[in-house]
Amino acid sequence: MVNSRKMVLATLFALVFVVGIFSTSTFEASAAAVTFHVLPQRGNVNRNVNINGAGWVPLATITVKFGAKVVATETADSTGAWSGSFKVPQATAGAHMVTATDGTNTLSHTFTVVPHLTVKPKKGAVGGIINLLGTGFAPSVTVKVTFNGVLVKSLTTNSTGGFPANTTFKVPNDTPAAYPVVAKDAKGNMANATFTIT
Repeated sequence: MVNSRKMVLATLFALVFVVGIFSTSTFEASAAAVTFHVLPQRGNVNRNVNINGAGWVPLATITVKFGAKVVATETADSTGAWSGSFKVPQATAGAHMVTATDGTNTLSHTFTVVPHLTVKPKKGAVGGIINLLGTGFAPSVTVKVTFNGVLVKSLTTNSTGGFPANTTFKVPNDTPAAYPVVAKDAKGNMANATFTIT
């Protein structure tokens, strides 16, 4: 009878010990988890992007890079959490790595740059000058710009996929209405805007 009691007690102690090990392991794994979030993960040049993390080295400086360019420097709090934001720098169309590091931990996410086209002004009379600002296209390629389907400009992007400065064209002789302005590069990247003839 005594041996049976000893066996029961020994079994209970063993169970408590095993549960304690698993509980401690789970807690340590959760405490050690390092996270890094980038939102959104797709957008055009100059878009504001929110970043945050948890589980980093407490009070450490977090350096965030977009490709090779430093775009943000944040400081973790006493729990290792941090947050911030950055604007997408001049970059070519496609995937780019956003990397955060505190010197001990390093995590990355992919951010996809998409082409963007801006026309200034957005409305005007026939014969007026339209300024074009394009970003996020393929690098050093030909871009053709059409107004209502008719070619009005051909240009070559720079090394970061942007349009040359002072890229313009004249408003065609069309009737007053809103018209699509479309830019498409030799790699198939495309962006559009709207111009209204008054």
